[in-house]
Amino acid sequence: MRLHYIALSLLLLSPISLFAKHHSSSESHEKKRKEIKTPIIEQLKPVKGYDEKKIIIKGKHLITANHVFFGEEKAHWFRILSDRRIEAIVPYNGDIPGEVEVRVEAGDKTSDSLPFTYVPSKILPPIIKKAEQVKNQFLLQQEYAHAVDVSYPHKGLHPIAYYVYSDPALEDLLAKIRLGDHVKHGFTIHMHQVVKNKPYTYYIVAEGTHDRFSDVSIVNIN
Repeated sequence: MRLHYIALSLLLLSPISLFAKHHSSSESHEKKRKEIKTPIIEQLKPVKGYDEKKIIIKGKHLITANHVFFGEEKAHWFRILSDRRIEAIVPYNGDIPGEVEVRVEAGDKTSDSLPFTYVPSKILPPIIKKAEQVKNQFLLQQEYAHAVDVSYPHKGLHPIAYYVYSDPALEDLLAKIRLGDHVKHGFTIHMHQVVKNKPYTYYIVAEGTHDRFSDVSIVNIN
């Protein structure tokens, strides 16, 4: 009798009503998508910027959109927020500043366009918050290292990697640090097995997409 009670409890806890509601909402959404109307765009926000930035496209009949264009460049990512709003990432256009026309396509129907202005894009050098010599103590030995606290500016292009060099000509590469989306506020670069109290100079460069690089940040540790 106890086993039957447990089974009944599991059945009562199953999300039957939620599933039915979701199914109904899905059918309504699918019905809207099948009724393709000519999309209308009424506003872009913002109206200028550089690639990799997100913008909001407001209008009507956007639920069936399958392409967003900035001039001749197709947005590589966009998502439909509602029948009246689309969020899109501005595509790379070869770093050519100037005005282009933004339009939305839905099936064989195309919206009128609104102007969007590309501004010169730049990847900024990393911000060095602190750089110091530290001592790492192991079980049977110790070593000295350099710890460099780095953050990146939230203006400009998002860096995808940092390069650490030992020379101003940027020929002797000591380290390459790849960045992911999880790096939001900064991180620490550790340079191991350095000579105690010897002065060092590091040259750090940020890399962006499409082979774009920042100016050099110089770090001196005495």
